[in-house]
Amino acid sequence: MLNFGTGLHPVGYGSMSRWDSHFEFTLYGIAEWDGKNWSPLVGELPETPINGANVWVDLTGTSLLVTGNRGHFGTVYGGGVGRWNNGVWSAMGSGITGFGSTGGCSALYDDGIGLAWYVGGDFDTMDGVTCHGIAKWNRASWSALETGFQGAVPVAYFMASYDKDGPGPKKPALFVARDFDSAGNVNNTKYIARWNGTA
Repeated sequence: MLNFGTGLHPVGYGSMSRWDSHFEFTLYGIAEWDGKNWSPLVGELPETPINGANVWVDLTGTSLLVTGNRGHFGTVYGGGVGRWNNGVWSAMGSGITGFGSTGGCSALYDDGIGLAWYVGGDFDTMDGVTCHGIAKWNRASWSALETGFQGAVPVAYFMASYDKDGPGPKKPALFVARDFDSAGNVNNTKYIARWNGTA
């Protein structure tokens, strides 16, 4: 429960609502903040919990890429990943399958060959590609990062791009964390791993 000064805002893992003295609306896990007020997204709302969201800009305009549980975004079945653009949802392939079939986190990261969207979670495949808990979307298709994660419960639920030296010569890296014992060909990662674009 968060208090933004205009009323209490209960935030749920599958739904999110706001109450104040004037109105009530349901947001279903995602909302837009304009600096003063919350509002639902324009168009159809997702019908599945949202666990990660990133702004994506390309020739088609500005979109919101989201990941969460398998289900529908509006009337579109996304299978755990979806794209929202000007009030319209679209699928990004057939989505995730295997294990818990949940997208748990996401981040934008440039591995040196262009900006891409990365999704981590509890899944075995993404759009038919075997990836074991982490996948990369390069504007057109999904791919795996080596062999992905291994362990008793190989899932990822925290992800961020970090540039250690800021504007310096070193490239940023993608950091991923949660319940996995190894990442790719690296053993004993102990729940956190770093991806530099090639390993």
